[in-house]
Amino acid sequence: MAQPIYIVRGFSNTEAGHISLIPAVAALWLGIYWLYKYFNYWPSISEPYNFITESYYYLIVIPIDFCIAVWAHIVQYELTIYPNVNLITSILGIITCALLINKALKFSFFLLTQLGVRFSHIALVFFGPAFFGIFWYLGGFVLAWLFATH
Repeated sequence: MAQPIYIVRGFSNTEAGHISLIPAVAALWLGIYWLYKYFNYWPSISEPYNFITESYYYLIVIPIDFCIAVWAHIVQYELTIYPNVNLITSILGIITCALLINKALKFSFFLLTQLGVRFSHIALVFFGPAFFGIFWYLGGFVLAWLFATH
């Protein structure tokens, strides 16, 4: 008895949803990488944008720099005479560092939720400075256009 063969064309909804996450995550990482260069220069940015950039400097750049420092420390002080073992050890050190930062963030979110802080408040702390900066820029632009003398 022969079994029928079914040919499925296209993606299912869940597969299409998972595939669409790839460009979104890539765009997020590219955005963070692009902004990472500017966050280091937050003291030279005009007010109030320097306060906004400073908040993201401490939220994003300091943890990334900590992982980079761990990498540099492990690579600089060779643990063995074998360079490939040192490379693997460095990669494992970075993974461990990233996992520790992830656990610390999860634990702090857990503590905040136990204290009654909702996710919307945490999101407001993270995205609030960006929204303030966007509204400040747009407000300044509209007021400059409104009161232009030419």
